[in-house]
Amino acid sequence: MLVTILATVGFVLLNTDSSHASVASDFINRLKAPIEKVSRQNHLYPSVMMAQAIVESDFGQSTLSTDANNYFGIKARMTATRLPWKLVNILRRANTI
Repeated sequence: MLVTILATVGFVLLNTDSSHASVASDFINRLKAPIEKVSRQNHLYPSVMMAQAIVESDFGQSTLSTDANNYFGIKARMTATRLPWKLVNILRRANTI
């Protein structure tokens, strides 16, 4: 499964300096197990989840991901917006909310 992820984001790793490659590799290695677990539980593609987390959080370097542990760019106030319960449960299992 991670072969697909690396093929998807491989161009980033090939066209960067070694410090960015280390950040990218560390991010992928850190999220590999939780993403595989949540994707298996919810019948989702782990490669798509990883790619989305990479794009939305800039390999975990964005302000939202560092301050709020939010890798998917989902921002909502629970009092103002009602998220579907299935999505809320998926996010809770992934420890993003």
